[in-house]
Amino acid sequence: MNYPASLKIPAFFLLIILLISGCSVLPDNTPNQLYRLPVPEIAPIGASPQQVALSVQLPKAGRLLGSDNIVVWPDGNQVSVYGGARWYEDAPAMLRSAWIEAIQQSAIVSHVSADRQDVDYQLTSELRDFHIVYNDGTPQAVMRVDVVLHGSASGERLATTQLQASQAANNEHVDAVVNALGIAAEKVNQALVQWLHLMLER
Repeated sequence: MNYPASLKIPAFFLLIILLISGCSVLPDNTPNQLYRLPVPEIAPIGASPQQVALSVQLPKAGRLLGSDNIVVWPDGNQVSVYGGARWYEDAPAMLRSAWIEAIQQSAIVSHVSADRQDVDYQLTSELRDFHIVYNDGTPQAVMRVDVVLHGSASGERLATTQLQASQAANNEHVDAVVNALGIAAEKVNQALVQWLHLMLER
């Protein structure tokens, strides 16, 4: 079909306008800086491991703490996240990997993994806090987790505890607050291993 010449020119200019404006409405794909927790460094505990298999389940968490956001409470009841920075995976998965690594290094059990099958014990948990708060203008990392040890066959709760730690950051930069969260997580790793060792020896 042949269009009148008067319609061809506006259509041509309309196409140019759409192409130019399309560049301005595309989302800003600024890449996020990804962070991970430090690899646990736990010395072996005891002479020999308990000959049992332990399953570490994914911690439960709320919507925000259960994501890959690095969470901050800047003031009062206000909750926010650090822009342009994220954990390399969702926090519960990242923490579970750290706990498994810490338990492996501690050698308190003969086998530990995320598998549910053919295990003697299961470790479940709920992440209550894993964020930055401000105390008198100073950013501080806080971590708090409720932990339960179950007998795998019966599902019975054998022991429960709450582990918590905090660490002041050197400054407000994201590298510093991530480092503080890493130190707090390391303190919880140590406390978890010590608690499990005591519970499994009973």
